[in-house]
Amino acid sequence: MLRYFLVLLAAIGLLPAVPGGNPDSLSEIVTQPGYRHALGDGFEVEADGRVRAILLLADGLAVEAHLLSDLGPGIQVHHRFGRLIHGLALSLDAADLPALRAHPAALGVYPDVRVRADLAQSGPLVGAPQVWTLTDGAGQPVTGLGVRVAVVDTGVDYTHPALGGCLGPGCKVVGGYDFVHDDGDPLDDHGHGSHVAGIVAADGLLRGVAPGAEILAYKVLNDKGEGYASNVIAALEQAVADGADVINLSLGGPGAPDDPLSLAAQAAVGAGCIVVAAAGNGGPGAGSVEAPAIAPDVIAVAAADKADLLADFSSRGPVPGTLALKPDLTAPGVAIGSTSNPPIASLSPSRNGSNGKRTRSLGGISSRAPVRRHSSRARET
Repeated sequence: MLRYFLVLLAAIGLLPAVPGGNPDSLSEIVTQPGYRHALGDGFEVEADGRVRAILLLADGLAVEAHLLSDLGPGIQVHHRFGRLIHGLALSLDAADLPALRAHPAALGVYPDVRVRADLAQSGPLVGAPQVWTLTDGAGQPVTGLGVRVAVVDTGVDYTHPALGGCLGPGCKVVGGYDFVHDDGDPLDDHGHGSHVAGIVAADGLLRGVAPGAEILAYKVLNDKGEGYASNVIAALEQAVADGADVINLSLGGPGAPDDPLSLAAQAAVGAGCIVVAAAGNGGPGAGSVEAPAIAPDVIAVAAADKADLLADFSSRGPVPGTLALKPDLTAPGVAIGSTSNPPIASLSPSRNGSNGKRTRSLGGISSRAPVRRHSSRARET
């Protein structure tokens, strides 16, 4: 199964994090650790008095019509989930939250939390060139050929020559979906997802860790690198339906092992996918691993520098409550070169690094997810 090992390395290096006190970090957007247990705690009330929520249903979608009828016309449904979890992503008036929580069909009501991207040297660092010299059982070079990797991110610049230059069957980017704009064109308008895809499977000026792999591109983050957990869950369900072997999530947000996003990621593992997620940028404090990396069988990847030391900004375990060991692996996460799309607006010019060749060097948890490797340092808390 060497081809899967190679793509696993690729996914580990795709989760770069942004070091240093970023005031917009997800850990600061929702500051109440008990937001899942106290009604309304952690829900962001918008200017019109509405909130976004994820509702887990006790009896699946069969009760949806009954529930919506009971609660009235003020509820807007964004997504219906039925493959990995059973529930709805919806918006409603904040005043209606108690009624929703009390409804007999409601197994749980959770904030639809905001998630954010965790931001050619990585290949050699994880030993990819040595793996490329090996052959599989059919005598073919081990390059990730035949493996399908889902990149759940800001989209992918499939027009980039190193990423195949096209979208659809026969292309490197074989398919995908834009869950932000609800259409079939997952073109990257930020840059982070293209960087991640390049670390995984670029085949050009810079070569990804698994240059023979196919990419499924799911856009769940907007042009600022931000989005909602519900879009990520929708992408996870689609990735499983589309036959992804590996799912890379170079993103994260506040959560717990039993929140909807973590449950969906865990279910994707149960469906046969290798799911890799950025541990987060909440270090050096203990117990700071984000969702969905906090899910038990999701591979949580921490960031290491080129001296193979755990980066200060990288999130640490253990998991609060259970004390389970996380992260699971470390991978290079500082100054990782890859394919670039438009300049990433959230990065400072010194880290933007566009060089006219559509390549860029970034750092952080996102870059390490696609190129992860085993390390005892991942167990540091």
